[in-house]
Order: sequence, then structure tokens, then C-alpha cells
Amino acid sequence: MPTQISYQPDELSSPELVSALNPFPVEVVKQASSSLPATYRASFSFAAVSGDALVLFGVAGKVIKVTEIVIAKPSAQETVLIVKRGTVDSGGTSTLQTVIPLDSNDPLSATPVRAYTAAPTAGASLGNIARCVVAATDVLEITFGDKGKYLTLRAANECLAINVDATATLPGYIEWTEGAE
Repeated sequence: MPTQISYQPDELSSPELVSALNPFPVEVVKQASSSLPATYRASFSFAAVSGDALVLFGVAGKVIKVTEIVIAKPSAQETVLIVKRGTVDSGGTSTLQTVIPLDSNDPLSATPVRAYTAAPTAGASLGNIARCVVAATDVLEITFGDKGKYLTLRAANECLAINVDATATLPGYIEWTEGAE
């Protein structure tokens, strides 16, 4: 005997058999790409300093959700710390990194990303998100949001730092979404 499938449209109705005359109801929902948050990436490859080498700064009125950090084959072994700070770094010598929207219809990013060639004074740490030793042959990929919440910056006084323990060329990228509070 073939299996019969029934469905109950709501709690008050009786179950109904699915057949050619009474097909199973299906609703197809497609999320428009315009409803997805604006997503940005800043790539880097520079001679990093010992200390906070790359910093993504929070922005007033914006929610920054970091989705991915990749460090690919540094020129020497590095101990890499991903640090969330409750006050921003200050001083040091840095350059602003180019921030690219992944969708050319998205607005320009308001989020500054700085690469440091002279270490800044580190802001107050809220804690280490990750600590990894990355050899010159390794690729470090850290993703956020697939098993829980994204690493989120909600205010201009917060920042995310990639902190390293040695001077080496540090190539990679950081990716995030940006939206209103």
C-alpha cells in the first residue's frame, strides 16, 4: 500500500490527504539581495608591528558585524590574537586600508580599518576572541555567525584588533556587514 501524506492547514481544520486534486501547499520565499546587509572587505599585506597590527573601528550609529578574518601565510611564524576592545587604540603610525563593498550598489563604508607600522597604544581589552599560532605555510580563517552570534561592534568606542607578536609581512582580509542601529 502506498504511503499517504496529509497536512493540517491550521489547528481548527481536519487533516486533508495530499493528492493531484489537493496538492501539498508550498510557499516559495526568495530573499531579495537588497534586503541583505551591506557587506565590506578590506584586504591587507603589510609589514606588521608587534602589537595591534590591524584595527577595525566601531562607528557611532552603525552596527558592525564581523563575518570573517583570514590571514594567509605570513612571512614568519606569528602568534595572532583577535582582541575586542572597549576603548579604541590611539597613536601609532598607520594607514587607512581600502574598504570595498562586495555589492557595488551598497553605499561606501563608514568603518575605518587601519594597518599599523608603529604600534598604537592599545585600548582596554574586553577579551581575546581567538589566539592562534600561524606558521609561514598556514592559512588562518576565522568565521563568525555560522555557529552563533557575529563578532559585533555597536559603538564608536569599540574596536577589533588583530594583534601579533612579531614583525612580519601579514597578508589577509577582514569582512563585515554594516547596518543601522
